[in-house]
Amino acid sequence: MAGGPPRAVEGPLVTRILAVDEDAATRSQLGTLLDPTHILTLAEDLASGLEALAHHVPSCILANAQMPDGLPFELLERARAIDGGIPVIFLATEETLSIAREALRRGAYAYLQKPLDPEAVRLAVEQAVSSHALAQENHRLRAELEAAHEMRHRLIKTVTHDLQNILMGVQGFAQLAQMSDDAAEKDANWRTWWSPPGSCAR
Repeated sequence: MAGGPPRAVEGPLVTRILAVDEDAATRSQLGTLLDPTHILTLAEDLASGLEALAHHVPSCILANAQMPDGLPFELLERARAIDGGIPVIFLATEETLSIAREALRRGAYAYLQKPLDPEAVRLAVEQAVSSHALAQENHRLRAELEAAHEMRHRLIKTVTHDLQNILMGVQGFAQLAQMSDDAAEKDANWRTWWSPPGSCAR
């Protein structure tokens, strides 16, 4: 059953681990092996694991390669749909190694063979968590870069539009000035034409 009291107070540096295994001994072992700064959610079957995944996005998932209510491929697919960077590690016995290898072909991060080696579990989980954190950071940086490019594009568009307006204003002013000069020249020419020869202006 999903849940159990969290082992750490959640904060910005705390990561979530979801472990799905019908074997109570394996769940207990994982609870003692993993870094206590992680929030560990334990689920005893596929349905409970899917429910837990729907409530919180973990940084890593540990899943038994075969469970009473089905194969965990659905868990893998659901995790990839929510966040393609979530590492899923399968736990396999000698009899379920073929399932774990199939999971790798479908995008699983790794598999560990039972009985679990404590150091191998710790190393795999920490590497998976680091991999997820790096993927999240890359995603954040890409989003910021795209936002910066969009802002730059909008700024250039705005400045270009403003410069076009200024240029149109200058051109309009130049046309008015030219029209004024032309009018003054015509007036001067008219005055010259109207004055009789030999007359002088008062």
